[in-house]
Amino acid sequence: MDIVQLKIQNNGHTAKYIKIIRKFDDLLSVSEIKQRIENNEFVITFYPYHYDVSDELQGVDRKIIFRDMINDLSAVGANVSIYIDGELSSAEILDKQMKIMSEIMKDVETDIDRETV
Repeated sequence: MDIVQLKIQNNGHTAKYIKIIRKFDDLLSVSEIKQRIENNEFVITFYPYHYDVSDELQGVDRKIIFRDMINDLSAVGANVSIYIDGELSSAEILDKQMKIMSEIMKDVETDIDRETV
């Protein structure tokens, strides 16, 4: 899983969705988010395993924040379509893949720790 993208169906409640999306990614402008929703384009593109040292130093897990954003959007009535590596998917599959990748990453860290001792 290299990339996760979201589309949101335009149902007239875009303002609710913009607020939630901007909490996740404040670099996207209000007009850009609105236009993407109206044009049925990918609103958010997320690279779940992109490493950011500042996030790690602050103890921030962007995968959890991303998943919370999807939950928040759904809670206010957004019809969110999730695409994993370009293919339409579901929240359940996203969760399973994220869990598997987290387990693999922990195993790799454990192996590295064992080799350095």
